[in-house]
Amino acid sequence: MGSQESYETSYRCAAYLSAITPITTLIGLIPYLGTVIGMLIGLLYIVTASVEVHCHSFEKAWLVFGVITAVLCFGSLSATFKARQFADEAAVQRKQAQEAAKVMQRAAEQMQRQAAQGQPGPATVSGAAEADAGGAKDAGNLQRQMPQQESQKR
Repeated sequence: MGSQESYETSYRCAAYLSAITPITTLIGLIPYLGTVIGMLIGLLYIVTASVEVHCHSFEKAWLVFGVITAVLCFGSLSATFKARQFADEAAVQRKQAQEAAKVMQRAAEQMQRQAAQGQPGPATVSGAAEADAGGAKDAGNLQRQMPQQESQKR
């Protein structure tokens, strides 16, 4: 921005600003708003250092650092929003996987009972697992495919 001060002066300003990091980190724990508040606090100190130490005009410092901070805030907020959205979708997928595992467990237990009784296995899953029609069909299809895949491996 055309400062006549040395790089060392800029570095010292940045080093002094790092002292507020614990405060901005604590404020950052507030979802969404904490990030914005932390960045605005940093913006205030950067503008103050730019005006007082580097002798820049107040308007120029606010314009330059304000635009940079706005872009960083937007990027940070959109990343936080997407991460939370991804976590919600992952929870739904995890729940569906657990339900499918329960259906498969019931089907396997039923097959073991039938094998212990000496009965031939049915083509599809019946009994308790049949209550969940979609899951039972999928389980039956998987059970039929597994011996085929094992024979292909041999």
